Order: sequence, then C-alpha cells, then structure tokens
Amino acid sequence: MNRSLRRLLRIREVMEDRARLALERTSAHLRSLEQSAERQRQTTRQIRAAAVEDLTRQQAAAQEWRLKVIDAELAEIRQLRLERMAEAVKPVVDEAREELVERRRELRQAEILHAEAMDEEERQELRRDQSRTDDLIGNRLRMGRKG
Repeated sequence: MNRSLRRLLRIREVMEDRARLALERTSAHLRSLEQSAERQRQTTRQIRAAAVEDLTRQQAAAQEWRLKVIDAELAEIRQLRLERMAEAVKPVVDEAREELVERRRELRQAEILHAEAMDEEERQELRRDQSRTDDLIGNRLRMGRKG
C-alpha cells in the first residue's frame, strides 16, 4: 500500500508540475501580447503627436501628415488586434490556473493519504514491538516461576 501511495504522490507531483508549467507558459504569452499591445498604443500616440506637430508647423507638409495619419491608423489596427489576441488568451490562462489549483489539491490529498499510511504503519510497528516485549517479559516470568 505504501508503494502505491508513493507512486500516486509522485504522479500527482508530476501533474502539478505540468499544470504549473502550462500556466507559466500561457501567462508569459499573455504578458507578451499585452506588452506588444501597449507598445503599439504608445507608437500610435507618438505617430499622432508627430503628425499634429507637423501639421501645425507647416501646411506644406500635408502629404507627409496624411501618411503619418495612415501609419497611426495602421498602428491602431495592430494594437486592437493584439488586444483581441490577449483577450482570447486570458481564458486559457484562467483554465491553466484552475488546472494548477486542481493538481495542487490532488497532490495535497495524496500527501495526506501517504502521511496517514505512514502513521498507521508506524503505529502497527509500535504495537508489534510492544507485543514482542510483552511476550518476552511473559516468557521470562514463566521461566522464573518454573525454576
């Protein structure tokens, strides 16, 4: 029984490790997408600010200004797409987090079962030792009465 509990404990540990790694991987992916979206947001702001500055500085640069506005629109489209991708990844991260919590719970249960089995085994060993001691003392007392 002890061997099967140790095996169960090891399996639960491996499952928890896999769930933790999945959570870390999906969380890192989410962070990367969110950071990319933020960089796109900042790029959009910078491009728009430069476009407004160019427009106010000189009207002759109207063509360049239009190109910058188009660049800003494209950057915003990329930003929105990255934000949608990040939103799509969030449920996967949540699922991985739930999986990790479940695996941890299962591991803790297996550890408790293992500890209880070890305690029971120790109690039985103590009972056997006590019984042997009692038998030994009883035998000596009986030998002393006969002699």
